[in-house]
Amino acid sequence: MKQQYRILLVDDHLITLEAYRGVLELMSQEFIFTEAQSIDEALEKAERQPQLLPFDMAFVDIHLPRSESKKIESGEGLALELKKKFTELKIVIPTQYNQPERIRYIIDKVNPDALLLKEEFRSAQICRAVEIVLSGGTYYSSKVELLLRKDHLQFDDYDLKILSCIARGVKIKDIENHVPLSSRAIEDRKSMLMIKLGVPPRNNEQLIAIAREKGLI
Repeated sequence: MKQQYRILLVDDHLITLEAYRGVLELMSQEFIFTEAQSIDEALEKAERQPQLLPFDMAFVDIHLPRSESKKIESGEGLALELKKKFTELKIVIPTQYNQPERIRYIIDKVNPDALLLKEEFRSAQICRAVEIVLSGGTYYSSKVELLLRKDHLQFDDYDLKILSCIARGVKIKDIENHVPLSSRAIEDRKSMLMIKLGVPPRNNEQLIAIAREKGLI
């Protein structure tokens, strides 16, 4: 009898979910699939999953819209919530982001078991990633490895939240209502972000434009 694995597939595009399922069904293992197209739906289905039958693996798209409660802003946050509920869960992250800074942030934030760029997707690569992860290893695709070698900047969760607030039009003096830092600390971080991204002082528009280019928001 084939060994069974329970897999949660999370992506806001139905055709992507169908593609994952189609590829994985060709493998020698037997998979039981649960699908979700949003953060809220994934959390709801995770909550309903019996503790005695935990998910073994989750494919989590990073570029997901914020949850309706706005408590989780992206796929990174969802991956962390899933790991809390299923402590042995293996996380596979397919992402369209191909900026070194964003790739480094995903790894530092989530520490996924596999990370692949959607632009280089092949059936064989997905199967290889799953096989390595199920055997206890970690898989980074070749382009991810290349991007990591190019990365020389570091951004943490506070940096991304500050950028997100500025992009949404939140005034600097009000950002402390969204980020647990003092106004002075937020100002200092914003100044450092401008230095890191090569933006002239007080040019919020350019700061956000470059942050978007780099996939930071």
